[in-house]
Amino acid sequence: MGEKIVFPKLYEQYVNQGMASFEAGSMQAAAESFSLAYEIKQEDMVNVLLTTALFQLNRSQDALELVEEKEALYLNDTQLTAFYVQLLIQAEQFEDAKVLIAEKAAMSEEKELWQNLSEFLQQEEERIQVTQIAERIKEIEAKTAITVADATVLMTHLTQIPPAFFQQAVNAILQHPEVQQLAKTNLIEALIDLGIEETYQLLWFGETKEVSLKQVGKVSESSHYHYFQKALKSRLENSNPVAYQGILEEGCAHFYLMYPFHEEVIGQEDSSWLDLYLAYLAQDQSAMERLNQLSEERQQWYTEWFLRFSEQRIIEMGC
Repeated sequence: MGEKIVFPKLYEQYVNQGMASFEAGSMQAAAESFSLAYEIKQEDMVNVLLTTALFQLNRSQDALELVEEKEALYLNDTQLTAFYVQLLIQAEQFEDAKVLIAEKAAMSEEKELWQNLSEFLQQEEERIQVTQIAERIKEIEAKTAITVADATVLMTHLTQIPPAFFQQAVNAILQHPEVQQLAKTNLIEALIDLGIEETYQLLWFGETKEVSLKQVGKVSESSHYHYFQKALKSRLENSNPVAYQGILEEGCAHFYLMYPFHEEVIGQEDSSWLDLYLAYLAQDQSAMERLNQLSEERQQWYTEWFLRFSEQRIIEMGC
């Protein structure tokens, strides 16, 4: 009672129908016939034929369920294991596929087979990632306002932004009040690296300012930045290495926050800007005396910007 009745002729009929459909390229019909045959008798051959048809139909999840029923069969045959890996890749189960490839490559003489599968897996991972990024960018493109999270996606995948949306996206990021100043600096430098020479509006410390990429260089190309590093090294590296390192880190962070308006903030008084750091962070009395010789207006200007950059660094970098 309850035992399944096997109909050999019907089983063979379904298998033959499936084979004919498979050879004719009719995978849907083949899968249906093999499935009917497999319901009658769970033979290894039909399992493989059915999983192959399902694979061709991009029904990898259904195929993997069948593989799990006869996993030993697939793991004990090199070609079937390779097919198993392809199913895992199609199902985007990349980590499982990597583990299986690594296990088989370690004990198999067919290194080329597993190397090829490994390369195919990597290509598929990248393809899926690119597709997901493209879909995310399309979602952002359809919005009326760009969020900080959106801006992060766009900056991370700058070269994949559709040309028609590129200018709009960049402007939205550079003018976004919640996008960090350091992120905006990184974006401008990335645009320069891409050879873009457009003019953009930048929200910088509460002010909307115009930035022509054709006219600005990167932070590392700034004469003010070079002077600060060179003069600081000369003053402190040997005499007070601890203070030197601390001021160097603080000052360089400030230059990235200040970018691209080094000239506007510092002017022609590079030595006075350096004295500000020496006085505040190294308690250098001679530097303080030199600062006191500046006009009251200039001292106030420098001090206010120094404090603003210091506060912003804490906000953006947590230090």
